[in-house]
Amino acid sequence: TRVTIIPNNVPPHRPQPEANSVQRKHMLELAIADKPLFTLDERELKRNAPSYTAQTLKEWRQEQGPGVPLALIIGQDSLLAF
Repeated sequence: TRVTIIPNNVPPHRPQPEANSVQRKHMLELAIADKPLFTLDERELKRNAPSYTAQTLKEWRQEQGPGVPLALIIGQDSLLAF
């Protein structure tokens, strides 16, 4: 079991956060540095266009395969936009 954190580069549903993508990535790296349960996936940070959760989940499902259970944990700000 692991928790993969996928920070967004260009959120399509709200204004850009105060911390830019490089700063948010760095904060996450510091937060999970000594926590082997957590990993950081940078795929959305590498996109220059708005990144949608559905697109990322489709990619992730293809990579993980149909037999691997997936769970989505999102923040309240994202939940309100769903």
